[in-house]
Amino acid sequence: MKIDIKKCIQKMTHSAVFMLTIAGFFFFTASNGFSKAPVERGARIIQLENSDMKRYENHDWNFAVNIPNGWNYLSVDSASNRNEVVRFGSSKDGTNILAISRYILKPDQSLLEIPKQIEPALAQSGFGNFVTAEKTIGPRKVVVHDFSMTKGGTWSVRQYYIAEGPVLHMLHFGASDGNTKFELYDRIAESFEFHTESTTAGVKRFESFDGTFALDIPGSWNPFPADTVNGVSDELIRFISLENGLQGLAISRKSINSGQSLNEYRDQMQLRSRRCYVRKRSF
Repeated sequence: MKIDIKKCIQKMTHSAVFMLTIAGFFFFTASNGFSKAPVERGARIIQLENSDMKRYENHDWNFAVNIPNGWNYLSVDSASNRNEVVRFGSSKDGTNILAISRYILKPDQSLLEIPKQIEPALAQSGFGNFVTAEKTIGPRKVVVHDFSMTKGGTWSVRQYYIAEGPVLHMLHFGASDGNTKFELYDRIAESFEFHTESTTAGVKRFESFDGTFALDIPGSWNPFPADTVNGVSDELIRFISLENGLQGLAISRKSINSGQSLNEYRDQMQLRSRRCYVRKRSF
């Protein structure tokens, strides 16, 4: 059976963006409260001198961004969007949130195409007032996508689409009842930076987020969040590359029965080949 690469990538870059937007509207039910400390092993907060901002650095996902001092961690809503990697928010002066997600971008795809492709679904769910603009923020051009919904109050959304090679980051800001802070959102987006991973002979070393394993991967392969949405709860991490076609690696952790050999486990998994194929398509 032939895998439609374009559809696979499109599924990642558009459907999940839409799901995150909807999840943001139900902010209070989706989050489990605020936390001031990083929950990721590879993340840290640096307090900036003489600034109303603090620096969030994430060495697992290779980016950094400034966050307002009064904003704290929120639980990632991976149940709605597997590509979300971190979320911050504040309930002072109304609700404001920032969720950062990570996607793969097709080589021939323009950032301006993304709003056009997700707006019909957003409109069906009650969002409107769509405005798309291309802006220069810091050293790069980004696409800014604004829209809102009125349903028991107003929920306003601004999304920044920022690309670096085949990796697309979406900065999703949501605000309740007219409490948007567009100037602040621009400052945060301008502070967003990619980190380049060091490679040796075209290979880079990946260490798992929980510190339990490590392996070498090709330098062109980029890490993406595990697919914990489509019934693959044991998946830990996945790597994807568009170099020489679509290539992917997903790493899972499973338990095997006491006394069961690896060959027996392999035979057992081969009986589930249909499920394996579905998981392969989910790249």
